[in-house]
Amino acid sequence: MIQTQDYAFDDLAKGDAQAFLGPVFNDMNEWYEIGDDGIVMINGIVPKCTAFVHFAMWGDIEIRELFPLQHELFHSLFQRYALNRLTAFIPAFNKQAIRFAQLSGFRYEGELRKAFLKHGVYHNTQFYGILREEFYRRERGN
Repeated sequence: MIQTQDYAFDDLAKGDAQAFLGPVFNDMNEWYEIGDDGIVMINGIVPKCTAFVHFAMWGDIEIRELFPLQHELFHSLFQRYALNRLTAFIPAFNKQAIRFAQLSGFRYEGELRKAFLKHGVYHNTQFYGILREEFYRRERGN
């Protein structure tokens, strides 16, 4: 199903099974299914420091339905790896993922200019982060 999601691949990885499967078998990456409608990849895990979060959805999911899953996953990552932060890199054209990151408590931290090649056009990539203390402060507030 992920192959049907055009936004999930840049021009360099599209159609390259090795580029897709390589991270699947990396010990410092984790993959989680969202029912039959999506996956979450966590990569670049550096215990006591950081990890990168990537979401791919292809079903008809209401974003607010993801919040309990997101809470459970992020809590687990912060606890198991004693992480200080989570970072999400999102192509600037993916407005749904940006909105989800913002609603989840991630803060806009910057933009990498022309860092994502898609259909022969370079796009900016925005990055968002949430600190451990912000995540738990937000959870206590709810």
